[in-house]
Amino acid sequence: TPDGAILIDTGCTQAMATEVQATIAKLTDQPIAYVINAHACGELSMSSASFDAPVIAHQACYQAIEKARAAAERDSRRGDGSRGDSARASAPRARDEVAPMPTVSFTEDGYLYVGGLLLELLHAPGQGEGSLAVHLPDEKVVFVGDVVNVDAYPIIQHGNAFRWRETLVRLRALGATRIVASRGRTASVEDLDR
Repeated sequence: TPDGAILIDTGCTQAMATEVQATIAKLTDQPIAYVINAHACGELSMSSASFDAPVIAHQACYQAIEKARAAAERDSRRGDGSRGDSARASAPRARDEVAPMPTVSFTEDGYLYVGGLLLELLHAPGQGEGSLAVHLPDEKVVFVGDVVNVDAYPIIQHGNAFRWRETLVRLRALGATRIVASRGRTASVEDLDR
């Protein structure tokens, strides 16, 4: 946008963040105005600290990061590296690598208007409770993170298959002509149906 770039998902390691930064530098010299975490898992927002911009996420992603931080703190106090309970299972692999807290979070849908571009931040539960889809209605594009896995079986880790189906129906109704998933090729409406 004229007011800066918007980054959707940053990866989960410093190496990934470095690669993303190098790719962005090839595309634009604009600063990143906002980072949007579309993933529900706190661990997948680890590298957002590498970007000097406000981080936007769903409230459930915020809570996942809080749980990961608490588990890392408990492990640190005990000197225990095990991952027994569900909170520790979602905690980062290294205790000193904990995702930063999002700057902005919300409980349902959100909207962001930057440089004349409207982004609808749609709560997309199912694969994970805090997943987001980022819809650019004027561009007919929707970024779906891990909500849609192209040419791969979906992973519903801390989610609900029934809510996931509702999310897929909602995404299909947007009328987007390009569906950008985290992995694989650009998805189509047929992929949502499948």
